[in-house]
Amino acid sequence: MIGRHAAHGSLVRNRILASAAPLFAMLLAILAGTVLLAPVNAEAQPHHSVSAITVDVAPLRARGVGVFADLLHDSLRAELRSHYTIAADAPRLHVTLNSFFLNANTSIDHDDSFGGGFAQPPLDNLGGEAQLIAPDGRVIDSYSLLANNPATTGSHRPPPEREQIRAMALTEVFAGWVVRRF
Repeated sequence: MIGRHAAHGSLVRNRILASAAPLFAMLLAILAGTVLLAPVNAEAQPHHSVSAITVDVAPLRARGVGVFADLLHDSLRAELRSHYTIAADAPRLHVTLNSFFLNANTSIDHDDSFGGGFAQPPLDNLGGEAQLIAPDGRVIDSYSLLANNPATTGSHRPPPEREQIRAMALTEVFAGWVVRRF
């Protein structure tokens, strides 16, 4: 009798695996297509030309962000410069940073409120507005955004260094969204 139940279990398991095979193949094809469509070396290919890149952190200083304002300014400017070429006749890229938040809770050792175990990690965020400004001063395009990144970034480092790494990681995410837009 035991052998018969075991055979039935194998049959059910084989049917489940057989029905999942097309789904698995489709997911594999999507993944392969994504890899093939990705640029070979995105870092080496500047996205667009701008005449200048300016980053305004005055709103952060007014809110008491302190030394992080300078770190965010320098890090975001460097990150944006790695994606854009400088050309005299191009529009200027101007970014104003309005909000910055490093979450005090950096652990994900808690359960979500539904008990499913799929809790979101706590997030850090950096908010602001990016503008493309024509040589005549008119705003060509504007983009407000709030960039988020897991607060667990750099968690293996000591506290002062960890916070700097988290802030710099936010500028990478923020710059990535600006580059996608402009």
